[in-house]
Amino acid sequence: MLEKDLDKAKALRENLEYKLLHPEESTYDETEAARDLEEARNLSEINEELANERKRLMAELSESQDQTQSFNDLQKKVEELDDKIETVQAKYVEMEERYLTALMAKEDE
Repeated sequence: MLEKDLDKAKALRENLEYKLLHPEESTYDETEAARDLEEARNLSEINEELANERKRLMAELSESQDQTQSFNDLQKKVEELDDKIETVQAKYVEMEERYLTALMAKEDE
């Protein structure tokens, strides 16, 4: 909808600019003036809506970027914890082997 309004606004602007540049070709009367004034008001409203939409989208983009950064940070922490778990498990297996070795050596004595 906003794209359609934007296209209409662009066409109207081009038409008005043409009329300003070529006043001798224009048969401008009060009816057209009133219509053009109404169109100008509509363009102002459309411009305001587009500005608000832009602000909303920029805020949404910023929020998404923040969430992406948070996700990346959490993913990094998970990977670090996985590495620590793997290290602890390897140390546990190593300690268990030493314990069993010590028990077997003690039984041999």
